[in-house]
Amino acid sequence: MEKKKTVSLGMIVKNEERFLRKCLESVQDLVDEIIIVDTGSEDKTIEIAESFNAKIYHYKWDNNFANARNVYVENATKDWILVLDGDDIFEREDIEKFIEIVNTSEKDGHYFKTLSLINENDKKNFSYNLNLRLLRNNGKYKYNGAIHEQVISKEGVTDYSKFVNEDIRIYHLGYIQSVIDEKQKRQRNMTLINEELKKDPFNPFQNFNMAVEYYAMSDLENSLKHFNTAYNVMNPSEGYGNKLILRRIMLLFDMKKYEEAIKGIDEGISFFPDFTDLYFYKALTLAKQKKYTLAIKEYEKCISMGEAPIHLRFINGASTFRAYYELGNIYFKLKDYDEAINNFEKCLESNSENWGQYFNIAKCYDKSLGKEKTIDKLKSIFDLNDVNNMTLFIIIITELKYYEEALQYSLDQNQKVATDILIDVLSKILIYLNKPERAYYQLIRMPKESPYFNDSKAYIILIKIITNKLILDEDFEVINDENKKAAIKLIYDLCAGNKIEKEFDEPILKEIINLLQVLIRANEFELFEKAVESLNYINSKNCLLELAKLYERNGYTPMALEEIIRSLKEFDKLDEESIDILYFNI
Repeated sequence: MEKKKTVSLGMIVKNEERFLRKCLESVQDLVDEIIIVDTGSEDKTIEIAESFNAKIYHYKWDNNFANARNVYVENATKDWILVLDGDDIFEREDIEKFIEIVNTSEKDGHYFKTLSLINENDKKNFSYNLNLRLLRNNGKYKYNGAIHEQVISKEGVTDYSKFVNEDIRIYHLGYIQSVIDEKQKRQRNMTLINEELKKDPFNPFQNFNMAVEYYAMSDLENSLKHFNTAYNVMNPSEGYGNKLILRRIMLLFDMKKYEEAIKGIDEGISFFPDFTDLYFYKALTLAKQKKYTLAIKEYEKCISMGEAPIHLRFINGASTFRAYYELGNIYFKLKDYDEAINNFEKCLESNSENWGQYFNIAKCYDKSLGKEKTIDKLKSIFDLNDVNNMTLFIIIITELKYYEEALQYSLDQNQKVATDILIDVLSKILIYLNKPERAYYQLIRMPKESPYFNDSKAYIILIKIITNKLILDEDFEVINDENKKAAIKLIYDLCAGNKIEKEFDEPILKEIINLLQVLIRANEFELFEKAVESLNYINSKNCLLELAKLYERNGYTPMALEEIIRSLKEFDKLDEESIDILYFNI
């Protein structure tokens, strides 16, 4: 379709070299001029912008996003202004929709879907938002607000009937954790929001914004305080009203305030009866309360409703793969493996990118079909000519304890492409099959720059413990992860009968459990009994529960139950996973 109207791209940027080129490449053939308002970049942002013939305006940052945005509004010369940030990427599949709007729209503003990714390479795992992305350049509008700025009319009251929502996607990469950390976004945002709250402490929009920032920083109590302030004075019809209701419920859920969450959900449904995401969270909450029959009904309601209307939508897949995935988990817990398989397979049809679902459906196949048919089923799911698919397949059948089959596939693949992760998996399989010497010769191949290097060195020491080989000090010194080093050294000292003279903190618990798992899967029970004493030297009330989960994962449910009961008696400590073990086995 030919574009008949002209478009200016407007952006404010600062140090956006990481994604700016991708951003501009995604729209360079859709816009007729690029206006970049730079607020103090010190990297290659300007150089990249200039390579796209952008008009650069240098703006001295004054802690006000609206003021900076108004620079490109005032200098745009085309019919429309497309608004992007330097970490946005336009979805190229939506080009035709975009051109049709530009050519034919009689509205003044168009909101597009912003899909905030958690991982740059995973386009299925995101949250929705609606943001004004296309503004008619008629001189009637400006931005207002120091942060979370909004477009308003220069002529008085803004007529929002002239603005409309569109099913056009913009991927936003600014909330990937590494970007947040790099730019210190949270600190910047909170400083600006605090200034706004000084002017109006009960402003619902700014309290909502502050609550979101505290939530992202895991300061749940302060987040709830600001959410409640906003919730008590909000108007649900405001553009952010549905997000306030949902995100407050998500916080209550995370805080395990399940009854309050249910109350908030029911209130939210009274305002927004077609808001599928609320029903999804009701199902999640009921499942946490072990009300599985009611939870199943709510998930099924989500599926029958379909995705929420575009102006409400926040959680991707609330009516499809997420609902099917959670249903599969419930049916698996209830030992209805056929129904679990049915839901996991529907989940896979909707979203093939979530690794967790492959492990879960494999467990169901194993319980329902047995080894041979399970392997056949998994082979039909995975493209075994693809190295990543083959590696995942091998990891899964290893988790199912199909060690002989996993070994053969690993050896075959190892001859073709010997990746680091494959060496790691193959070495563990060989240890499980009581072939520690062969595992050793795999592990010494691990390159020092590999993320699996420290694990490989810890396993080498474990192999030397198993085979009664002399342990040298340098065996420990090559491990540059202090927690892994401490964990394997503690296990070695216990197995060697050396005196332990200090306690260790919580961070080494995970590493100890990982090493214990190798021993228990290798049926090295005598060494396991010695090594498990390492938990007595860790200053944590979680040790017994983590040991219980280790037993449960490996099929020793009676021992798992004993450790959970010990944890309850000695530390008054349970968690959700241990409660589930009790619930389904007593």
